[in-house]
Amino acid sequence: MQISEGVVGYGLADGKKDSYEAVRIHLALRNYSSRDLQELLKNNSKGDTIQRDVVHLLKNLIVDKNLLLFLPYALLVDDTKDCTADEIVVAVLEDCFGSAFELRNKMVPTKETFFCCIYNQAIVFYKCIGARLLRIDCVETHRSDTFRTLARYYDSKPEIINAIIDETHLWDE
Repeated sequence: MQISEGVVGYGLADGKKDSYEAVRIHLALRNYSSRDLQELLKNNSKGDTIQRDVVHLLKNLIVDKNLLLFLPYALLVDDTKDCTADEIVVAVLEDCFGSAFELRNKMVPTKETFFCCIYNQAIVFYKCIGARLLRIDCVETHRSDTFRTLARYYDSKPEIINAIIDETHLWDE
């Protein structure tokens, strides 16, 4: 499905299956350390669906190229009495993807990795430094045709807007 010029979305795979297994990769990665991920990759795990999907992601992540990764979820986060919304988002993203970023940094140290997500009506860009994320830029979605199109897509899908926040439970109010 073409969302707009130059932006293509992919849906369910063709086939005659009545159901498909899906892995929420951001949650699956939280269970692995960088060392665990390296071991999974080394053994080219043919284990369960989660392990196969993690290995597939890692093979794509360790290519010898600079990468810009886009998280296909929109995050809606407010400041709390103890943390700013920015701190919460970075903590969640580092918790989910930090080990994978660390592994990429070890295996492809000469290449840069950038990560972006839609967060509070803006596209926020981060640079991955080891397992950490450093916020480098933020563009309000209304300032770009492409970002507006992406935001409209997410606004029309309320089930994905709070998916990461609802599932991570990293903080209590």
